[in-house]
Amino acid sequence: MDDAQIHLMLNHIPIIGSFMGIVLLAFGVFRRDKSLLHAGFITLIIVAIITFPVVSSGHGAEEIVEEMGISHDLIEAHEALAGTAFWMVEVLGLLAVIGLILSFLEHKAKRMLSVLTLILGLIVFFFLVRVGDAGGEIHHPELRESAVSN
Repeated sequence: MDDAQIHLMLNHIPIIGSFMGIVLLAFGVFRRDKSLLHAGFITLIIVAIITFPVVSSGHGAEEIVEEMGISHDLIEAHEALAGTAFWMVEVLGLLAVIGLILSFLEHKAKRMLSVLTLILGLIVFFFLVRVGDAGGEIHHPELRESAVSN
């Protein structure tokens, strides 16, 4: 399996996983349900871990699709967004680790950190959707055409 295949196989996980983590975290925060809160934190931690091979395989995928004659500008736009998204996801994962630890320790700041993680998670999710859209434009000209007509 080459980097392009790995990238295509994994690249949706950060988007879908962050959404799932946010939903679990939101229910945990608003229902004050520790199990849902923990599930949300763990989901966001897993997303942060899986983001490493997504980004790593992206560099190899870039080489492969450039040889196919795909626009370098489209690839660079996606890559620039993905680089920022990577760090956003990692910060979110770090907050989730801290939130999980504070939750287990019953620390008084656990609720505040849970809400902060939820807010950052929403921001990260919408940024990841933009990264995915830019990635989709690389191989889906219909996405580029609809973006121009809007």
